[in-house]
Amino acid sequence: MKKAKIFSVYFDEIIKKIESLDEQFVNDISFYSSSHWPPRANSTARLNMANYKALDMLADKYEIVHHYCISFDNELKSAFSNFDFVVIHQNASKQTFSILHKLLDFINDHKVTAKLIFGTEGTWSTTKEFLTEENISDIYFSHLLLRHTAKTDREVYASNDHIRAKVEEFELGIDTDLLSFGKGVKERKYITFVKAPEGRLTKNNPAIDHIIEQINKTNLADRFQVKVIVPPYSSKEYWDLMAETMFFIFVSNSETFSYCLNDAKSLGAITFYPNHMYCTKIGARFVVDNYPCLGKRYSSVQNLIQQMEKISANEVVLSLESKFSRKQVVDKFSISAVSKNWDSIFSERGYRKNKLFIFSERMKIGDVVSYCKKNGFDFAMPYRNKAVVAWHDQQFSYVDSLSEIIFIKDYLTEVDGLLRRSFVIDNGIFQFSLGADVSVEKFDETMSFFSLITRINKIDKVVMDKNIDNNTLEKVVSYVN
Repeated sequence: MKKAKIFSVYFDEIIKKIESLDEQFVNDISFYSSSHWPPRANSTARLNMANYKALDMLADKYEIVHHYCISFDNELKSAFSNFDFVVIHQNASKQTFSILHKLLDFINDHKVTAKLIFGTEGTWSTTKEFLTEENISDIYFSHLLLRHTAKTDREVYASNDHIRAKVEEFELGIDTDLLSFGKGVKERKYITFVKAPEGRLTKNNPAIDHIIEQINKTNLADRFQVKVIVPPYSSKEYWDLMAETMFFIFVSNSETFSYCLNDAKSLGAITFYPNHMYCTKIGARFVVDNYPCLGKRYSSVQNLIQQMEKISANEVVLSLESKFSRKQVVDKFSISAVSKNWDSIFSERGYRKNKLFIFSERMKIGDVVSYCKKNGFDFAMPYRNKAVVAWHDQQFSYVDSLSEIIFIKDYLTEVDGLLRRSFVIDNGIFQFSLGADVSVEKFDETMSFFSLITRINKIDKVVMDKNIDNNTLEKVVSYVN
């Protein structure tokens, strides 16, 4: 059988460097202390290296050519006729956007056979100095666009454009084999915080001082040393610290994806971050939550400290939580996991494989769990949040630790026959709760909500409990299926 041909395009100089170096050296931790690795490397360099390695794992199955690009050269032009897929690992630079403008215009003016895939990087709404509205429209609606968050696509889901968008959720990779030198719990001595550069309000630096003040009032301060790392610091310095960290506490109010957090997890640190950090609000309609299974979350400083005290009371629990923290990133973000994602994209066998069950108040939670486990449903939703599981916490999803079923909460809540939004905002922070009144359910809003949650959770099939009587929802489910 003929192998599909993949032309993988990079704009980051790190790819040029690693292609000229010994593979064993590039895969060793010493590479990240060498002159070849930028002293303050950004996440794009990490992302490109992860994708490069993930694609190399598929070399036996596909014919893959890696191409470092500094201009819209003839090699790139010819790839659209000589390859089955052209993958663009874009980065946020003026040079890259200028090349992409030429590339998109070229495709519109020529008959090409390759399928074009854009990688996860870039906030396209900020590129209008270099790309036309038509260019951006082509990226979203004519070609396959990979994303790692809904936050940079708010405009699409605030309108009906999401219906025709060709967007898939695609995890960013981490070399978990490289970051596997975390120490045992007896050698872990730190509760660690990372401060962002001053002026970045979203990063919420002042919260660190407040949390430390509360930690110092507990016996946690007697057992662990509080460590605050402040930039600039090298990748190796950060990793060495996380290898000895027991608890890593993230305070940022908003992230799309965090290498900082996931590196800590890969090295076995037990991580905490705010409930709302990975949430995205779409207008005044609804809030969705990315990465529902990732890490431990806290709703307040008191809640955070209670969780740390409970876990640290038992060394066996500490060890299990440390191993589980690493397992979460290995399962979802490792090079091999990302490689499988690429394989699914190229093989076109169906990228989304998960299923969602929407259940009515007539079903007991035990019956819901049994049904989901029996029929292969990883996700469930309490219709109109008429189930105790919806009110377990203030998050927009709830993971049942025993069954591992992920309960996504409905964006509308019914109380006494009236509909309410399922979120409130307090000081700019979103939380699940009874929100504004809703006079009537609108098809466009429900469609947008389900379009987004099925994308970010890779849900291919939605099934409704037969006891639910809702024509609008039935139409939406029929459409997303």
